[in-house]
Amino acid sequence: MGGVDCNKFDFLCVVLFVICISIESHVVLGSDILYLLSGNASQVDLWGTFRPQTYFGMRAKVPNSLQFGFTWFVASKENDYERLRNYVSSGDDGVTRFSWLAHDGRNYGHEIVEEERNGVRIHFEWIKESDVGIGIRIKGESLSAGSNNVETQMISILPYLFVARDESFVERLSELNEQGKHRKSASNEDSLGFIQQLDDISFQSRDTQTDIHWTGNTKANGPFYASLRQPKSGLLHLTRASRRTKLRKGFGSILSQDLSHSYSVSLSLPLTESWKYEAAIKTILDEVKAVQEKEDNQPEIYDEEVEEAFQTRTGTIPILKEHRDDKATLSIAQRILSVPFELEFVFIPTMTQIDFGSEWLTSRITALTGDKLTEKFMHKKMAFERNFQETYQLDKKGYSLESIQIAQYALANVLGGIGFFHGSTLLSEPLQNSQRAKDDINNLILPNVSLLTATPSRHSFARGFLWDEGFHQLLIASWDPLLSFECLSYWFSSCASTGWIPREQALGDEIRNLFPSHVKQFIMQDPNIANPPTLLLPLRRLAKELQRVNSNKFTQENAYSQFSLVSSRVSCGHFLWKVLSQRLQQILSWFENTQISYSSNGDWNGYRWIGRHTSKVASNGNMPLTFASGLDDYPRALVPNERERHLDLHCWMSWAWNASTDILPCAGEETISASKRAERLVSLLEPLHRPSKNMGDIGSVGNLLCDFDGQGQSVCHEGYVTLYPLALALLPVDSPYVGSILKLIDDDNKLHSGYGLRSLSKNDPFYQRGDGYWTGPIWVPINYLVLASLHEKYMKEGPYMEIAKQLYSTIREQLVSNIVMEYQRTGFFWEQYSDVDGHGQRTRGFSGWSSLILLIMAEDYSGVV
Repeated sequence: MGGVDCNKFDFLCVVLFVICISIESHVVLGSDILYLLSGNASQVDLWGTFRPQTYFGMRAKVPNSLQFGFTWFVASKENDYERLRNYVSSGDDGVTRFSWLAHDGRNYGHEIVEEERNGVRIHFEWIKESDVGIGIRIKGESLSAGSNNVETQMISILPYLFVARDESFVERLSELNEQGKHRKSASNEDSLGFIQQLDDISFQSRDTQTDIHWTGNTKANGPFYASLRQPKSGLLHLTRASRRTKLRKGFGSILSQDLSHSYSVSLSLPLTESWKYEAAIKTILDEVKAVQEKEDNQPEIYDEEVEEAFQTRTGTIPILKEHRDDKATLSIAQRILSVPFELEFVFIPTMTQIDFGSEWLTSRITALTGDKLTEKFMHKKMAFERNFQETYQLDKKGYSLESIQIAQYALANVLGGIGFFHGSTLLSEPLQNSQRAKDDINNLILPNVSLLTATPSRHSFARGFLWDEGFHQLLIASWDPLLSFECLSYWFSSCASTGWIPREQALGDEIRNLFPSHVKQFIMQDPNIANPPTLLLPLRRLAKELQRVNSNKFTQENAYSQFSLVSSRVSCGHFLWKVLSQRLQQILSWFENTQISYSSNGDWNGYRWIGRHTSKVASNGNMPLTFASGLDDYPRALVPNERERHLDLHCWMSWAWNASTDILPCAGEETISASKRAERLVSLLEPLHRPSKNMGDIGSVGNLLCDFDGQGQSVCHEGYVTLYPLALALLPVDSPYVGSILKLIDDDNKLHSGYGLRSLSKNDPFYQRGDGYWTGPIWVPINYLVLASLHEKYMKEGPYMEIAKQLYSTIREQLVSNIVMEYQRTGFFWEQYSDVDGHGQRTRGFSGWSSLILLIMAEDYSGVV
C-alpha cells in the first residue's frame, strides 16, 4: 500500500488535529498554523502536484503558496504560442492524450502529454525527498505515428514561478463595501513574498552558464532556491537573424538571438493578478513578435556552425525579452529545444537564506539531478508498482498485464488529480433566511476555507465536487488511508455552521476564472441544495478497517495498520474521530431538517430533494432537473412540489444512519439512536414508496419501489433510482423487491446493455431524452454500488443467491472489459459510456469515479455494506 514513513505520523496527526479544531470552531486554516507545524517535518513534505488544472504544476498545501509549473508551444509552427499548453483542455490546444502513468499520491509521479499531429510526446517525471527538495525531469520525444512530423521539431518550454493571493474576491469586495473600510487591501503593500532571478552563481561541480537560477522568500513557504538546468540534449546551435543580414559566427543584426541560450522575464504584478501568468506570457510574446515582424517580415533560422540556412523555415519565433525585477511576483523563463530533448528543474526549500555556493546546496542539487535522479526515479517507480501489486493483487484475478497496467493508470490519475484550493464559496442566498441577512452582501460569501480534494476531471471539473468525492476517496482510502483521511478532514472543515456542505467548491480566483461558461451559474451555490452524503462511504471504510486492525484480525503490516497507529499513537487520535463524528451528526441533522417531504397536514412524510423547479429544465424534454440528487436529468415528477417523495434520497438517508453506526464507535459514542433511526427509515421504504396502483401512475409499475409525485401518483421510471434499495443493500435478502430488481437488471430491453447497467430503461418514454446525461448512458459509480451489494450481501444467502451470482459475474466482466478496451482505443477514462456501443462519452480524462474500475477488478467493496 501507499502509506507514509513512521516518523511522519506525529506530524500528520498534528495537522489533522488542527484541521479538526477548525472544523469544530469554523476557524480557517492559515499558512501561519501550518508553518508552525512544519517544525515537525520538512517544508518539502507540504509540496505536491496540487494544481490538477494544469498539465504540470506544483504548490504547497498552504494558502497563498508559491506555485510553479511548465507551459510550452511548438516553436517550429507559426503562431503556435497562441495556444499555450498549460491548462488542461478538451483538445483544442493540440494535446491528444495526457495521463499519469504512475503517481503515489505523495512523493513521485510520471506523466505523459502527447500531440499526435505534431508527433511529440513530453514526459514529466518528478520526485520529492524530505529535507532535500524536488527534482523534475522533462523529456521530449518523437511519436512515430505523427501525421505532421517535420525532420526536426522545436519546442519552446517556459517554466514559471509566481506568488499570488489564492482568493482576492473578499478583498475586492471590501473596497466597495463600507463595512470593509478597515480590511487590508490586496495590494503588494501587504506582500506575500518575492521571486528573484540570479545572474551568476558559481558551483564547483558544474558550469552553470546556461542554467537559470531563482531565489526568493514567501510568507507561506519561507525561503527557496530553484534552478532550470542546462539541457542534457536538444540544445540548438542556432541563431535567429534577419534575412537581409549576412550572419557571421559571433555577429549578427540586432534581431540575432542565440537559441541555445535561455531567456527570462521577471515582473512585479499585483498579488491579485500574478496568477494570470498565461495571459502575461501571451502578451509578452505578442509584443515581441510584433517588434520582430516590423523589423523583418521573413526571418530565417541559421546554423552558426555551418553558416547556412537551416532547413526548417519557421517564420518568426517569439522569444522572451529579458527583464528583471528583484521583487517580482511572477518569473518566466524560456528554452527552445530540438526534439528529442531532456532538461531538469530543481526546487529546494532552504528554510534560511543560504550561501549559493555552499556544500549544503550543491549536495542537494546533485541528489536531485543527473544519474542520482535517474536512480531515484527507478526506485520509486518499482516501489509504486510493487505496492500496487501487493494492494490489489489483480494478477490473482486472472487479468492480463495490459489490463493491470490500465488499472494502475486509473489509480495514478486519481492521485495525480488531487488539488489544494483556498478561497470562499459564493452563495445565491444567505445561510440565514431573513431579510436582514439578505440585505448584507457579506452574508453571500462564506469564510475562506482550504480544501485538499480529488477532482473528477482535470479539464472541465478541476475543483471539489461533493457528490463525486465520496467515490474518489473510496479508491484513495484503499491505497493510502492517511491521505484519504486528510482529504476528508478538509471536506468536513468546509461545512457551514448549519451543517450544509457546498456541492461544488470553486475556491479562489484562478479556479473561478476557469469555470466552464455553460455552467457559470454553479459558481453561486444555493445553501438549501444537498448532494448525496457519499463522504460517509470512505469514512465508513476507514472506520471499519480501523476496527478490524485494532481487533487483531490483520497480522500483516500494511497501510491500515499504519493508519491505526496514527489514531492510537498520539493523544489527538480519539479527538479527531470525536470532532468528525460530531460534524457527521450535524450534517445528517441538516438533511433531516431541510430535505423534507410534507404531508397534507404539514408533517414529515419522507424526503425530497430541495431545489427542483420548473424553470430548471433539461434541454431536450421539458423535465425539471434535480441537480441535488446527482442524477441531474433523470425523470421525476413533472411538477415539483413540497409533497414529492424521492426514493433515492430516502435510501441515502437510511444508508447514512446505518453507516454512522460503524463510524461513531471510533469516537467512543453510542450508536443506539442512529441504529434505531436507520431501522425506522428502512421500515418506511415500502409504505412510502410502493406503487399506488392508480391508473394515472407515471411510468412502468411493477413490484418496484418508486418516487411519489405529491399529487397521489407514483412516478416509476425503471433505472438507477429504482436500483437504490438494492444498491445500498437496504432490502432483506428474501425481499420480493430484490427479485424484481434483479429481473430488471437482467433484461436487455431495460437496464442490461452488454457494457454495464444503463441509467434508464430502453423501454422508458424518457430514454435518451433530457440532456442525455442520466437517461440511458452507463455510469461507473452506480454500477459499483450494485456490484458491491450483490457481492457483499445478495449473492451470499437468500432465495435469489444464484441469480445474484450470475448477474454479478456478467456485469462485472462486461463493465471491466469495455472500460479497458475504451482506454486502449482512446487513451482515456471517460465520464460516461454509451449503452449502445460502449464508447466513452462526454468529458475525456474523467479519472474521478470512473477509476472505481480498479476496485471492481480487485473486488474491493469496503464502505458500501
